[in-house]
Amino acid sequence: MKKLLSVALVLALLMTCAAAFADVDGVERFGKYDELTHITLLSTDRAAAGTSSYDSSNPSRFSPAQNEWINGYAEYLNIELERIIAEDNEALNARLTTGLASGDLPDLMIVGKQMFYVLAENGVLKDLSDVYENYEHKVYLDQIQESYPTILESGMYEGELLAYPSAGNCYNGTSVVYVRQDWLDQVGKSVPVTLDDFEDVALAFKDAKLGGDDTMGFAMYPAGTFVMEAYGVLPTVWMEQDDGSYVYGYTHENMKEALLKLQDWYKKGIIKSDFAVAGTTDEDISTGRAGMFVGEPWRAVTSMQTNINNDENADWVVAPIPTIDGERVKQRTNAAVNTYLCVNAECEHPEALFMLIEFDNEMRFSADPAISARFNVCEDGYQMWNLSAMRDIIRANADLYKGILIADGLANDTPEEEMDPFALSNYQLCRKAVEGDRAYLGRLIAFVDGYKIVQALLDNGYLYADYNGPLTETMTTYQSTINEALNSAVIKVIMGEDISVYEKAVQEWYAAGGQTITDEVTAYYKSMK
Repeated sequence: MKKLLSVALVLALLMTCAAAFADVDGVERFGKYDELTHITLLSTDRAAAGTSSYDSSNPSRFSPAQNEWINGYAEYLNIELERIIAEDNEALNARLTTGLASGDLPDLMIVGKQMFYVLAENGVLKDLSDVYENYEHKVYLDQIQESYPTILESGMYEGELLAYPSAGNCYNGTSVVYVRQDWLDQVGKSVPVTLDDFEDVALAFKDAKLGGDDTMGFAMYPAGTFVMEAYGVLPTVWMEQDDGSYVYGYTHENMKEALLKLQDWYKKGIIKSDFAVAGTTDEDISTGRAGMFVGEPWRAVTSMQTNINNDENADWVVAPIPTIDGERVKQRTNAAVNTYLCVNAECEHPEALFMLIEFDNEMRFSADPAISARFNVCEDGYQMWNLSAMRDIIRANADLYKGILIADGLANDTPEEEMDPFALSNYQLCRKAVEGDRAYLGRLIAFVDGYKIVQALLDNGYLYADYNGPLTETMTTYQSTINEALNSAVIKVIMGEDISVYEKAVQEWYAAGGQTITDEVTAYYKSMK
């Protein structure tokens, strides 16, 4: 009897090992192809600028087309992925326009909203409805669906699912305020709660020259969105009015008050003269010229972390954005779909798209140290996840969800082997920060404190996204140009020109196509009710 039990146990162990091997190999987990299958993918280089560099001497990170992820697709999925890299979105659209004319389109295409509609209108895209429904390995795809229940609606065109939409990493574009506590202590001030508090602190920092002779009141990302939000304006959001119509935030009546407040700050020298020049704000934070800024929580990991690295005394804290009376206000967030994953109607293996998405998530968030070191963060700290072809096709609330897991893990001293793989690598780095490693302090502040603020705003209904409906011909033809002119007027008024410059720009915006777009947006939202 014992011998029979032993045989049964051995067989069970062998079956378990075989299943685990099959799962790791991709046969059961991803639906690995029997033979090596060639798939072409057109996109821009999706690696985040500034966080990744290629190494011509290292095959694992040689280029977008030759790296460890490309190797992994072949090994685990039997997909020979040929990446076609466009220099930028303009070049990508040109390549697709040419492909439409010649009938030469790649199997998979990662495109923007406008190009998605061009491809859909030309009838060259695969209906993914059945492909998605029948794909049996939707572990992370189900998580994406759970975190953004209406995600598939954005990829629908005339009743067909012609693209898998990517909501990216939503809600992490919500603003918070960061302040140097060590500077506050030196000037005898507290973290600002109101706009008046904010101005008072900014002037105190500037007058005390805590960052040197060229100390700034605060480093401002164009163009003072948080002040507009304090006055009840969501600049790039279509805001519903009492009568059920919608108005584009930048044209809202309250914009004038917000612009005059920003103009006053500009005159007082709180806002520096070249605030509208791209890139200067990050530099001002990194080099320590500014002790306060309003921006997304993730900036704690970039420019703010650089400042922490450069200054051992830098002690940053995070809080909700200041408002007129200290009460919470509506804020704009990034929860609109702008990226679409399309499949050529002639592609013989459309399910490859979903295989790649599942594989990318599985490897990036694996708890296996060997897999994580290969596909996520290498032993030398290199951010290998950044090179994946499906970078950031992840659950919509990714950073917020990680923040919840990390905060809970730190509070309960959760062992790393018990941490959810989705947050494991960041949890490990946050634990280092708790133990005193300042190199990861910005990450700790972002995930535990910054995203906690954003999560509370989301839970209480304060976050609003940009328009997420279909593009119309008027939008495609006019919106970019008329918005650019309006934004230019906003900058001019902040820098001292009369408010009539803005008022005239609003009138011209409506006359040049804005009114038609407003009517179209209102009609769309009414149709969804």
